Amino acid sequence: MTQSWMAALSSLYSPRTSHDVQSSTMLAVGDADGQRAGDRLPFLVCDFVKSQREGFGEYFSTDIREARTRRSKGGSHRVVVDFAGPRLVANFGTLKAGAITSSVHLIKRRLWDLKVERDREPHKILARAHEMILHRPPKDDPQVSDQQQANISEALEDLEQQADQEELRLLALDTVQSIGNRVLQYELAA
Repeated sequence: MTQSWMAALSSLYSPRTSHDVQSSTMLAVGDADGQRAGDRLPFLVCDFVKSQREGFGEYFSTDIREARTRRSKGGSHRVVVDFAGPRLVANFGTLKAGAITSSVHLIKRRLWDLKVERDREPHKILARAHEMILHRPPKDDPQVSDQQQANISEALEDLEQQADQEELRLLALDTVQSIGNRVLQYELAA
């Protein structure tokens, strides 16, 4: 009945076949990976931290915990923080060897979000640490040329200076595990 009503209303409507329904079901099942399009690092760090320490998943943003795309359309004015624990507030980003310029622009934006979030904290004495934690390709990565490594090093140096100027910390590590361990060690420090 619904199909005939839709066909009468719109010449663009085409009824769904059982194959279409099966395809959309398969897409819905695979949506978690599709939702993680873009920089997957925050999702990977969240998965690692949750596997190492129960209850720490709640410190990650809702978008990351639920594997949703961050900064959805119309939300570019919002401050985005990936991790907000009792001792550490952190954003994660990836320096991509083949897309260094766009990577740096995203990282600068995430640094700005950290600065805004830090400035919102009511008690400066009890303030949490604010860090931008980056994934960089390992220096011995065979898929990264010497020129790309030089570009990454130059970008890191400039980003570190900018972070220092804003009194933020910027770290570059080369594995998801080392990034996750950094978060865990900071939060578990007595």
